[in-house]
Amino acid sequence: RHSEAEAAARVGVTKAPADGWPLAILAWVRGAAGDVEGGLAAIRESLRLDPSSAWAYVVLADLLERKGQHLD
Repeated sequence: RHSEAEAAARVGVTKAPADGWPLAILAWVRGAAGDVEGGLAAIRESLRLDPSSAWAYVVLADLLERKGQHLD
């Protein structure tokens, strides 16, 4: 199911490349699938596009926790 969720998130990224929200969803899906590095790449781009997104920071914190790091 993760592959289906990632495919759907990629459609969102393609349709709205300047919007950080689809990238945050993609990051969350990647993290849930165990691809923490892929999730971190997507969430960093999401935050570059929308640095005020609270949801993106929640996803970033989750990914860093999965990696064994913490958001300072």
